[in-house]
Amino acid sequence: MPEANRLTIGIMALVAEQEREAISKRTKDALAAAKARGVQLGAYRGDKFVGRIGTAEDTKKASEARTALYRRRAAERLPMLHKIDPDGSLSLRSIAEHLNQMNVPTISGKGRWSANSVRRLKVCPDPNTLLVVGLYYCYLCILAFSYFFSRGSP
Repeated sequence: MPEANRLTIGIMALVAEQEREAISKRTKDALAAAKARGVQLGAYRGDKFVGRIGTAEDTKKASEARTALYRRRAAERLPMLHKIDPDGSLSLRSIAEHLNQMNVPTISGKGRWSANSVRRLKVCPDPNTLLVVGLYYCYLCILAFSYFFSRGSP
């Protein structure tokens, strides 16, 4: 706002402060209502801390486990994808609609298929394909290095 002056900025700051206070009050009221219904809030049960802070090793193991689970579930769904669209002519949205009509669970097992989830399924790397692509890339790098080093200096 190029035409804003100190008065305008001051009024906007006061309105923002009022909104912050209103949000805080609504949040506190909602937490109090949840507590009144008997919902346990926070990472404590009684006096005992039940939360956990993971280590870097735990995080890495969890990530690897999620990746393995995703790839396994994707591999289970790929045949269905090829059955619905054998020639690759359908749009991602129409494939998603077919999968939803057939009640095929998504990779996460939650929600419904969307065009984006179908796209991610289509590009999900097969571990064997990754190995072949990786070896081919290494072969190309070796060829390039040998070509440049065999030419000598310019």
